[in-house]
Amino acid sequence: METHETQEYEAYLAQLPDLTRRIHHWLNVSKGVSLAVMLGIFVRAMYVSIFWKTVNPLEIPFWWMLFAATSGVPSALVMGLDLILLRGRAPLPFGKGPKMITIGARAVIEGALLILGGLVWSALLVGIGYATWTQQFNLMEILINIFANLIAIVVAVAVLGALLRNLLKQIRSP
Repeated sequence: METHETQEYEAYLAQLPDLTRRIHHWLNVSKGVSLAVMLGIFVRAMYVSIFWKTVNPLEIPFWWMLFAATSGVPSALVMGLDLILLRGRAPLPFGKGPKMITIGARAVIEGALLILGGLVWSALLVGIGYATWTQQFNLMEILINIFANLIAIVVAVAVLGALLRNLLKQIRSP
């Protein structure tokens, strides 16, 4: 069952040039490929975890960090490129946010932020895994501190944003 917003988004896609729609299609295909890569890394992480006596034990956290990095980062990069290319986003089918499409500069900003966030997330996780594998504990400490501070900032901004939204709703409603 299609909603009005989904139909509106489909109409928006239909008016785009053919090349843009083709690139959009291949970006969606690459999301599936990234899922296959993620599953392959998961299998490798499971293998080194199960047969830990036959591999370097420091390899185990590396593969699990790499799995964590690949479980969302490629999709975030592809979705970010898609948002920038289309200059639009379909309504999100989950969450409490507004069920509307996003078109224009806001979609491009969301895409750029998705790409930036995905790259930072990936660099931190792969860096922590590499530092663990090579026993570079000074590097690991620095990366873990950066990681913890970024998570604290994101959580604080999310909580403050939710409080501000609720406060503004209460002020606006009679």
